[in-house]
Amino acid sequence: MSIAPMNPTVGILKPQFRTSRKLWLRFCEYVERFTAVDSSSPESDGVIETVRMEALNSKVSHLHQAMFSATVSVLADLRLQGWTFQITKAGVELQRPLSQLDPDLERTRIRRIHAVNRNAQLLRDSVRKFVKNMEKSRLGRDGWVSIFSLMRDGRELAEKLKKLPSMTSDEQIDNLRGIVQPYIEIVAEKAVCEHTGLRLGDVWRYFRLTWTNEYQTVPGRNLMLLVRDASTQYHPIIGIASLASPVVHLTNRDEWIGWAPRQFVEMLRDNPTVAWAKWVEDSLNSLLNEIYIDDLVKGKVLSKHELKFPTEDTIAKLEEESASSRAEHRLYPSKSLHKTPAGDLSDDEWLVRTESHLFRSKRCSTLADLLRAKYRLKNAGFKKPSCEHLLKALNTSEGRQAIETIRKQVKAIHIGNDVLDISVCGAVSPYSDLIGGKLIAMLLTSPEIIRSYSRRYGNSNSIIASCMAGRRISRRPRLTVLTTTSLYGAEPNQYTRIKIPVSTIAQDSKSYVEYKRLGLTRGQGSYHFSAVTVDAIEILISQTTNGRTVNSIFGEGVSPRLRKIRCGLDLCGFPSDVVLTHGSPRIVYGVSLTSNPLDALTGRSSRLKYLVSQDDPKQVTSSISEYWRQRWLLPRALRPEILDRVSEHSLVMPIEHGARVKVPRILEDELLKFKID
Repeated sequence: MSIAPMNPTVGILKPQFRTSRKLWLRFCEYVERFTAVDSSSPESDGVIETVRMEALNSKVSHLHQAMFSATVSVLADLRLQGWTFQITKAGVELQRPLSQLDPDLERTRIRRIHAVNRNAQLLRDSVRKFVKNMEKSRLGRDGWVSIFSLMRDGRELAEKLKKLPSMTSDEQIDNLRGIVQPYIEIVAEKAVCEHTGLRLGDVWRYFRLTWTNEYQTVPGRNLMLLVRDASTQYHPIIGIASLASPVVHLTNRDEWIGWAPRQFVEMLRDNPTVAWAKWVEDSLNSLLNEIYIDDLVKGKVLSKHELKFPTEDTIAKLEEESASSRAEHRLYPSKSLHKTPAGDLSDDEWLVRTESHLFRSKRCSTLADLLRAKYRLKNAGFKKPSCEHLLKALNTSEGRQAIETIRKQVKAIHIGNDVLDISVCGAVSPYSDLIGGKLIAMLLTSPEIIRSYSRRYGNSNSIIASCMAGRRISRRPRLTVLTTTSLYGAEPNQYTRIKIPVSTIAQDSKSYVEYKRLGLTRGQGSYHFSAVTVDAIEILISQTTNGRTVNSIFGEGVSPRLRKIRCGLDLCGFPSDVVLTHGSPRIVYGVSLTSNPLDALTGRSSRLKYLVSQDDPKQVTSSISEYWRQRWLLPRALRPEILDRVSEHSLVMPIEHGARVKVPRILEDELLKFKID
């Protein structure tokens, strides 16, 4: 087969089954069929999916079936994104598509990548049934209702806004207060909409299905909310949002906060105060006191004397025990133990988890790190918490390494407790045409959110800390920082120029609550891999002989999906770093809710200095909404072409509304072919 010249190779796939000539030739047939598809064509998605399913259902040697299926499925995902392949003696050369220089074309390219997985999600039988059920009319307290009752008719909204140009400035603002009246509603478990009787969780899920990208649940903490409009019947949805546990490693965010490794050490060297010296000592002691050691002492892995006066031999024994327990966990992961609900466990039940292979390994590893830090601090001259001794330690490599270990462990506590990531944020039609996305983003800084988060997780068990301590540990959540990333790597977007003057909320304040641009991500991740591929990788990993390294157990490690995919790529012979680089960096934003984020996030200060008073949360929400109306809504509402777009979202049958989920049209035989659900 003749293949067009390619750009320089970025990686080579070297499948293990190349040793089987028959299987290699069959694999090459699929590679050539993928290559022959014009990935820019609208019809290419269906063609590539057809080839993928044919390959996954083909009969090959049982020894190589899982690896063959996973490898072909990864290639299908890459081809859908425009990657090109060429078969050579070395393997299969892979070439990533070039990013578009034109921002609009680049957005189109990224949307298309996301649309593949989003459409596959919408075609699942369970999702189609859910959408159909939400759109079905049912008798409510005020008549027949459905999810359409929670969409605002754009024609009615546009007609009201069209009257604004004939009014004075003060009259315009007064009228806008009556036209759009935002408020926050937290999505609590089993809570229902008082106007329609629909479950709030289902309402949130329905509107999330209108997003460009596929929705995936995020492990850890989660707070979902609706922003609604009290100005009209049924209080339609303006937008939705979700706050979730953040990624642990995000360089741009860490540098902004001030706790990036080198940056933090340099800060201490420039400002070696007694307070920071006490922080070093107190943090180390606190971290050690929260690790259960009775079984380690009983098994003579560690003595209480060694805990106070560690040696290199102590550390070596702990590291050896950690490695041994980790190997046991991979062979016998005890999934049922770790995945049972952890809400009301007794200390004895926590102890069972603590003494499992997984947490014995983690305890030994963490103890080794902390005792090494203690050993190094002593060698570096840190005898007592004073400026002199702190500076003395910081002027040695051993002392700096010790303090870096302490910083890392303290960060792990606060990143999971006091920082949240905005995982979902946006307005639905017709409010999206009126820059409603900025309103949703602004309202996420309201004290209502801070208070709701504290209420939801104030008495929650800290699972990892409890498993490490052998007893219930509950940390008081103190929301300090929000972070998020844009879907695209270019501005403007809904976070651009959001800067709320605190003076609009509280008198005589010159501060701002703002979304600060922190930089770009590296453009790596796993969003460009389909659910079909992840399932194929799951099967492949399950057949490895040395045990699974990723079991999706809380406490095993961060980003289980990414680690699982990386493991599968390595097994298949892909250059994993290359393939995980999707080449679509995103803009990172940070929002500090306090004036002392570093002190709060290191535990050095027990008092948070919030930028906005926490005394009257609903009043702050109202003030933020008022600022949005004047700063963003009014200029938009005075533009006729915008109001024309708003009026297109009609609730007249047949309903053509931008907030309606659009399930891709596909024939029933195609659904059977793709084996949806």
